[in-house]
Amino acid sequence: MKSGIIFLAGIYGVGKSTLSVKLSKKLHIPEYSASDLISKYNDEMYGKNKFVTDAKNNQVILTEETSKLLERNQSLLLSGHFCIFNKDFSVNILPQTFFEKSNIIKIILLQADSSVIMNNLEKRDCIKYSKENLICLQDAEIKQAKEVSLNKNIPLTIYDMLFSDNDVSNVTRIINRSDYESFA
Repeated sequence: MKSGIIFLAGIYGVGKSTLSVKLSKKLHIPEYSASDLISKYNDEMYGKNKFVTDAKNNQVILTEETSKLLERNQSLLLSGHFCIFNKDFSVNILPQTFFEKSNIIKIILLQADSSVIMNNLEKRDCIKYSKENLICLQDAEIKQAKEVSLNKNIPLTIYDMLFSDNDVSNVTRIINRSDYESFA
């Protein structure tokens, strides 16, 4: 496997964190959450509402923090987003600073049916998101992932979550594939 960041992307509730932990154990690669790295640096916690106050600066922080981690690790899994909700639940496309300046070797975009994601979020965060808003966010996430992949020449695979043990083995195969096989 090439050295660098494997970016596990997707909207809230699609299973990034759960899958990342399992992949880390199977592949013996450290895993991190973009929001956790940013929160730790800022000494602030993003609660259930997921709202971000300074997305541009957060991308700079994320670039710096992942660079430090890559000094100690050959590769790492990083879960994060291309898009998030604003306070009014409109889609906010995150700045591409991180993608421009980081050593990302693969993007794996997780997607799932909006009803499943809605149920996951309601159980986890006790917040009922509208299905329409989640569809809109997921569509924007896919569009941005494709744009970043194309503009930065980073291999992209879009993966439909099964929410079973098969996800770990399927995504492991994606990670271990040659770059030329990974474009979606």
